Amino acid sequence: MKEQKLQTEEYYKEYLEILLKKYNKVILNRHEMSEELGISPSTLDNRIKRGRGIPKYKKSADTSRATYIFPIVEVAKFMVEDLI
Repeated sequence: MKEQKLQTEEYYKEYLEILLKKYNKVILNRHEMSEELGISPSTLDNRIKRGRGIPKYKKSADTSRATYIFPIVEVAKFMVEDLI
């Protein structure tokens, strides 16, 4: 169990480093997030509405014109947990 936790932490650090190098920032927008998940932005919107199958995110406002941002630390956690 301890070995699996260490392996998970290594995957997390590697994926986080990949995201940092790829985007050169710590927050992904909706289009970048959909690209990382390999889905369309409209599918991402559906997942946001359902609240499943996406990493933790922040919403800019409670209006129909709100934007969503995805911290890369949450993206990396989500992607690694999805692998294991």
